[in-house]
Amino acid sequence: MIRGEYVKAFKEFEPEANAGNPVAQMSLASLYLRGNGVPQNLEKAFAWNLAAAKQELSEAQFRVGVAYQLGEGVQQNSYAAFNWYERAAGQHHPAAQAYLAAMYWDGEGTTKNLEAAIKWFTLSATNGNAFAQVSLGKAYLAGIGVPQDFSQAIKWFTQAARVKHPSGMYYLAEMYEQGIGIDKNLAKAENLYLESASRGDGSSYYKLGMLHSQGINNVSNPTLSYALFNVAASKSTRFQKEAAYRRDLIAAKLTESELRQAQNLSVELVQPGKFSELVTIKLFTEMPNDLQ
Repeated sequence: MIRGEYVKAFKEFEPEANAGNPVAQMSLASLYLRGNGVPQNLEKAFAWNLAAAKQELSEAQFRVGVAYQLGEGVQQNSYAAFNWYERAAGQHHPAAQAYLAAMYWDGEGTTKNLEAAIKWFTLSATNGNAFAQVSLGKAYLAGIGVPQDFSQAIKWFTQAARVKHPSGMYYLAEMYEQGIGIDKNLAKAENLYLESASRGDGSSYYKLGMLHSQGINNVSNPTLSYALFNVAASKSTRFQKEAAYRRDLIAAKLTESELRQAQNLSVELVQPGKFSELVTIKLFTEMPNDLQ
């Protein structure tokens, strides 16, 4: 939508919002939140979402919860966020159910309660929320809040992976890589890591770097491994320091020309839409003829 269309939309929504239409109020809030058609104003965005939320519009209630949790347009208040998520969750809003579960899990804005967290994660995951599916999968994988159950972990990670959720694909890949609750399959693990990394998951870059530094199909690829570790080292993940360490080990073994090539590749890998294409080309061109 171009600016003129946003301005037109604002003029249409404003009288309806002032007349008490909750959908128009929430639509007006969206325009203020993003600065579309009007100067960005987080306080007005919050006020209009609140007006709609008080009329029991579940999406508006969820947005008010987010605003309170993040302190956007209103003073940060985890207790208020919890209350609004609870109201929206009671109306079967999947994201609100997931956020409510996370607050129970962390004890934010309420008393920590893993049983309640699992209940709401399960409801949200069943309603198709990928964040809840991943969270539930992690709970079953670690046996926290529920008995450890790898089949349940695989079930929920798979559902999240089907909608291309990066963390869902990452955790499912890890289970294939390590053979946890499922037959070990490095090819499937690599494909899932590739999909996840193409969507920006830093841990997947690290895992791919490990696979290609150790050799897939007995073929190691130090240039690609360096590039993957270099990207992983730039992202805030639990593998950040390890990725930097392994990147530097590889760098010490590369020629100046190879190092420049690897550094250039790491820059190209993070360009939008380039990751899968570049990795595929790099693997194919460096693969021995008898494996092509």
